[in-house]
Amino acid sequence: MDFKLNKKSNIRAGIVFANMFNLQAKITDIINEDYFAFDLTQNGSKVGTITSKEEKVKIEAKTADFELKASYKMPKSYKSSSLTFHTTKIKYQLTELKNYGLTLKGEVDVSGTTDLYNGNKCSCSVITEISHPHPSFGTIQLNLSSDISDLYFSHITPNIIETASMNYSYQKIEHEIFGDLEENGHWHIKKYNLARINNSDGKLLIVSQLQNDKKSIYHYNEEKPINKNFDTIDNSTILSEEMQRNDPELYKKLNQLKSYLKINDFSLLDSLVNATSGKKLDTQILGYKPEPVKWQNGANNLSDAYFGNYYIKDDKNSEKTEKPVLTLKF
Repeated sequence: MDFKLNKKSNIRAGIVFANMFNLQAKITDIINEDYFAFDLTQNGSKVGTITSKEEKVKIEAKTADFELKASYKMPKSYKSSSLTFHTTKIKYQLTELKNYGLTLKGEVDVSGTTDLYNGNKCSCSVITEISHPHPSFGTIQLNLSSDISDLYFSHITPNIIETASMNYSYQKIEHEIFGDLEENGHWHIKKYNLARINNSDGKLLIVSQLQNDKKSIYHYNEEKPINKNFDTIDNSTILSEEMQRNDPELYKKLNQLKSYLKINDFSLLDSLVNATSGKKLDTQILGYKPEPVKWQNGANNLSDAYFGNYYIKDDKNSEKTEKPVLTLKF
């Protein structure tokens, strides 16, 4: 059986999306079933609105640093006897007004699952394209899947194609740089680095390859024994630390991407990474510890921010009293 979300449920994806871009939504309990409009703020000042009309939500904000436009339709929710699931697909475009003058456009998918036996869970994935008017900049593609099982990044310029995949589901990190474009459109690999864990034999494989003028000038393979461990988080740490030693250029590139997406003191890359992980990251998968997302009203993870399973302190009383904030209901 499937049904449309009610307005209170429908706005939750818009709230967490706004939080990912360092915006706060001033939401009240009064939501008209035909229309609603709420302010978006940054540092206490109004910078935009989040509105809903005819089952479509629009998010518009303009700060001194960027202009953001996004929209999504009210999703259908699929329900069985014990499970309710839905995905909200948010199309967006952000134009940076200062710093590098980048444009970001893509889709943020926010999925909510209400499970009678396992509780509520929210996940998020991001596909975004980053471009700049100057032709030498090229185009950056950044894909982040839910639970950080896969992080894909590519940078394409007129002379170089660079790709990196940090796939923790398949226990590997891969980084390739192609150049030497021929007239027939063929690219040739210039650098290749790989770190991969094989849990069946408890070994870590390291591969490095360097070419110049289509000729191999360096090739290195090594296998290292590791403790057999099927914990994805622990193995992601092993992979990342080994890749940082073997391929520091990859992590310089990721830090460069972080600097591109730095808006004053706010790191958009960190926000996207932490949102898609679904929790505060303790592992250094990017070569550093990403800053947490500033979720509303004291939530410290995506699921609590989405479902409203968080609490605020009532400062009017000397004793600590807590009350739930707009808990999501189906």
